[in-house]
This record gives sequence, structure tokens and C-alpha cells, in this order.
Amino acid sequence: MSEQLSATVIGLDKLQANLKDLTGPPLAKLLGAASGHAKRTASEGLGGGVASRSIQSEIKPGSARVYSLMSPARSTSIELGRPENGPLLHPGALRRWIAHVGYPDSPYVLAKHIQRRGVKGRFFMRQAIQSTQNALPGLLNDMAKGVERRFGRR
Repeated sequence: MSEQLSATVIGLDKLQANLKDLTGPPLAKLLGAASGHAKRTASEGLGGGVASRSIQSEIKPGSARVYSLMSPARSTSIELGRPENGPLLHPGALRRWIAHVGYPDSPYVLAKHIQRRGVKGRFFMRQAIQSTQNALPGLLNDMAKGVERRFGRR
């Protein structure tokens, strides 16, 4: 013969709401600070210009992300670079850059040069991830202090 025990916790919904009120704002502040840090680091890693301005952040309750508005092919190429003797870039993809910086040769000559020598990666997102991971202990400490302050008001 087996016996069963059941219990009903009265006021659990109120407790959950209080916990969300206690931790929600400090968590939102932590996510904002972390995503802002990552966005700044990634933008700085790109060195300014259009690519740098393409870095965006999005914060939702409980999550944050940093991303680029560039096409995946372009952002990956900048992040990882291009190997020596890799595939030839389409010269048309270089026209705007050439016009912007005043490169003296044709797009085809530049594409052949890139194919032959490759391009070093900027690793702007890798740097942003590493830098933000290094900053997280301090950000978590700030969040803990925020929760403590909110708890003291109860």
C-alpha cells in the first residue's frame, strides 16, 4: 500500500512576481551593460566606417544579442579574413570601397591582389566576446548589489 502526500503552496504566484520585481531591473541593467560593451568592442575592432556602424544590439527580457547588419558573407570575410590563393572576389564587390578610399588600380587588379596574398581577419566579434566575458564578473557583481538594494526596500 502506498501513501501519497500532496501540498498546495498558497501565494506562489505572488512570490514569483516579487522575485521577478526583485531581480528583473538589475538583470535588465546587466544585459544592457554587457550588450553595450560587446557592441562598442566589436565596432572598435572594425575601425570605424560603414562596417563599424553596422554593429547593432538588441535587448529583450532575459536575453541580449549583438549582431551585424552586414551580409553573413561580408561579416565572415572581415572576421576571419581571406586565405592566400583563395577564390577570386567579384570585382564589383570592391567598387564602392575603391571609390571611397581612392585606390589607384582597377577592381580586378585589387581582386587578384587579394586572391594572391589573402587578407588578415579582424576578429572583431571574437574580441567582443572575449572582452565581454572578461567584464561579466564585474557586471554580475553590480547586478548582485542592485538586487541587494532592491531587497533592502522590502
